[in-house]
Amino acid sequence: MKFWLVVNLAVCTSGFLKNSFERFQWEEWKSNYGKKYNGTEDHFRSKIFFENLGKIKTHNERAAKGEETFLLSVNEMTDMLPQEIKLTKTGLSLAKFGKLLKDPAATYIPPENLVLPESVDWREMGAVTPVKNQGQCGSCWAFSAAGALEGQHFRKTGKLVSLSEQNLMDCSWDYGNDGCDGGYMNQVTSNVFS
Repeated sequence: MKFWLVVNLAVCTSGFLKNSFERFQWEEWKSNYGKKYNGTEDHFRSKIFFENLGKIKTHNERAAKGEETFLLSVNEMTDMLPQEIKLTKTGLSLAKFGKLLKDPAATYIPPENLVLPESVDWREMGAVTPVKNQGQCGSCWAFSAAGALEGQHFRKTGKLVSLSEQNLMDCSWDYGNDGCDGGYMNQVTSNVFS
């Protein structure tokens, strides 16, 4: 009888600790990212958070075995559904600019004797700015354009300069871009900076 009491107590305690630990993780994550939810929304968001946490863990275990080439981590979107991320974090307007994809501005023809390295990590060479966050704005096109231009500027001058995505968003309306409502990175690089 005493043995079963200890086993039952251990099972109950381990369940309590898991829930307490999960509650701590959830509250700490919300605090780190300034998230505040009440009642049903808190429960809904925490469920998504722990499902995504499980996906992150599974992916990183695969990466540790060499089955994936990158690691995942929690961020401010860990409590969001994929559809929500797509709705709030993307803004590439391919439909609007589809004709540009069929008629590229330039064609790259490599020299016949070109020998390229197997890989290049531009971060190690100092050509990449820190990760930026577009928030709830569909301006990925501006971030893409700025990143490409920052890298090219570094290659030409040896100096890394962080460009303003907001400036690109403000100045490329006349070329068909729509600020937070989407755009196309080539409309920035081929028009605004020419």
